[in-house]
Amino acid sequence: MKKLLPVLLLTIAFLVSALPVSHASATTVNIDTSTDMASVNTVVNSTLNITGSSTVLSALAVSNQSITFSVTGNSTTDAEIGSSIAALQSGLTVSNLTLSFNETSVDDAAHGLIQILYSTSLSMDLKGMVRDNTINVTWRSFDFRGNITDKGHNANSIGSFGVYFHTEPNFLNFSAFSRSLQNWTRSYIASSNVTEYAMSSSTNYNSSADLGLFNVSLHIDPQYVIKAPGYDSASNNSITMGNPPPQKSDLYYGVAAVLVIMAMVIYYYTRFRRR
Repeated sequence: MKKLLPVLLLTIAFLVSALPVSHASATTVNIDTSTDMASVNTVVNSTLNITGSSTVLSALAVSNQSITFSVTGNSTTDAEIGSSIAALQSGLTVSNLTLSFNETSVDDAAHGLIQILYSTSLSMDLKGMVRDNTINVTWRSFDFRGNITDKGHNANSIGSFGVYFHTEPNFLNFSAFSRSLQNWTRSYIASSNVTEYAMSSSTNYNSSADLGLFNVSLHIDPQYVIKAPGYDSASNNSITMGNPPPQKSDLYYGVAAVLVIMAMVIYYYTRFRRR
């Protein structure tokens, strides 16, 4: 049994490392080059943890509650997010924008913990990024700093607790994804003839508030995936569309054809020599 223990531990470690990494936040971009349109869907989930003595946390007066609202067809919101995108890449049109938000507070001050759970969802269509066989996705790292408020809550902010951080967090901040696409993970999906570019990021916000009477922390770990048709390549902010590589069956047929031609050439050559 003692000999088996190291083997079991190694096996468990291998299985755990093989499990896919889960992300609380994710953005997916599907590009349709035939219509020069990209559908963007993003969900940003995060939890603000507030720790300290029960007396101090009770004084914060955070009650158990859940706030939910959505914004659809709001021209002001469309224009503001469009301006944030245009700051990076002009000439794009934003349409069909829908945003929803949920904030849930869990007050467990008696045990020294308050949690506030945030979820911001954004979906929209973008048009105008395709030129010939090149897709310009400079816009992907836009950082929207505006307010989207309803019921006294902001879908792009953690509210009053944001003042305790050196840099106040905002949920629609994708600046971490400005890295060159060459540094993203590239995958070609042959079954659908689509090339995917994926990148993960992680941001931690921590602060000791009010002379250390309580601590606040926020963690956001977004993942970003861009999907474009074809066997593509990327450089900096652009994706160059390409044709799918030949299938193995096509290679086999090609090799077989060459062998047949060579056999025929050899056959007729030997017959000619005999004459």
